[in-house]
Amino acid sequence: MSIYKYLNKKKKILIIIFFNLFFIPSVCIKAQQIIEIKENGDYNMGDIVKILESISNFILGISGALALLAFIIGGVYMLISAGNSEMVNKGKQAIKGALIGLFVVFLSYSVVNFIFEKFANGRKWNEIDYYNDAPEKEKSEDSTVIGPDYKETSFNKADWEFQTGIENQTGDMSEDLATLLNCMRSSLSEDVGEISSISDSDYIGRLDECNKNPKPANCDHGVNSCHYGGDVGDNKSHAVDFGDENNYTQILTAATTCGAGGIINEGDHIHVSTTSCRKQY
Repeated sequence: MSIYKYLNKKKKILIIIFFNLFFIPSVCIKAQQIIEIKENGDYNMGDIVKILESISNFILGISGALALLAFIIGGVYMLISAGNSEMVNKGKQAIKGALIGLFVVFLSYSVVNFIFEKFANGRKWNEIDYYNDAPEKEKSEDSTVIGPDYKETSFNKADWEFQTGIENQTGDMSEDLATLLNCMRSSLSEDVGEISSISDSDYIGRLDECNKNPKPANCDHGVNSCHYGGDVGDNKSHAVDFGDENNYTQILTAATTCGAGGIINEGDHIHVSTTSCRKQY
């Protein structure tokens, strides 16, 4: 029996074995790596798209590898044909099949992107923000998506000034940060204390999104920042930024008196964190 006939007879079995032993486990493992396992099953469209994007990238990568393998096999058939026209034809068919397969895969990907770009304001299917593009019923009055971790504390926000949109972040505040700020308020002049950041306006109530590595590009602070829970790991903010950096001395005095854990003058803002968050950012 020739090597070609042997491979032709066994190829279906080899494909099935490859698919079950390599492709399916790889996709499952990758899916667990790119999304957080949620015991309550509360997944959304954004999680599904992340998995689909990973699968599509995997398919594109494996398609290239298989095409290269087909090119090599086709070349080998042609080299060892020794004038056998059947072997030459099989080699040509392998190379032709690889080219057609690559064309179909990349054409399909391009067609899907083209359709989405036409109906999604120029964005590709994997570039759509399925959180901020959520239905209106999932949004607050100012169109900010509120996640499940949002909860108001004892913080008295009526006593403070906020930069635009920052007041919406107060529900991300930890109780120890609320206690710290309530204490500081009594030590500050009435015109001092403009809060410029507590957490992140794009991820209110779901700060864990910004602790992923790599983190989303639109997160305002670094991974595991005290604004996202730091080493506490509770998805609550343990830090606040003040936009009136010209009042650093007064803010420093108030924060020190009230037992702040970290106080840093960043130049364009003053960063104050609680003692529960040991990170200094």
